[in-house]
Amino acid sequence: MSKISLEKPLTLPGPVVLFDGECVFCDWAVRFILQRERDRVLYFAPLQSDVGAALLAEIPEDSIPDSVVFHDGSTVFFKSDAALCILPRLKSPWSWLRVTGILPAPIRDWLYGIVARFRYRIFGRKESCTIPTALERDRELTELPEG
Repeated sequence: MSKISLEKPLTLPGPVVLFDGECVFCDWAVRFILQRERDRVLYFAPLQSDVGAALLAEIPEDSIPDSVVFHDGSTVFFKSDAALCILPRLKSPWSWLRVTGILPAPIRDWLYGIVARFRYRIFGRKESCTIPTALERDRELTELPEG
């Protein structure tokens, strides 16, 4: 399953990228996105945070991957579909990578799964949280809006 539509949409300040807060590669990816994002509309939160848990409360636990999730308030995207939601929001030439969306989802998810499965072995695991820069603190979602 690569996306789930929510029965009760949430009001968010913008789309939220949930990432594995213990993964060195995921931490690097968040910084990469922040530096190349076109319109500064994305927010970020670790999957392991209270915000991450709240945003995924309606999703069956066995459906939630441990790597990247894209949440736009009404639909939650997983695996390669989550990445494809992020790519158009990046500056060129990075946004051009969305052309990978022409690949069938099972192939995209298989390739995504290989990276996700070996990311700790290749890139490592963080022992403590990275201290966010001012730019990152501004975009980190630490609590959900009321309502």
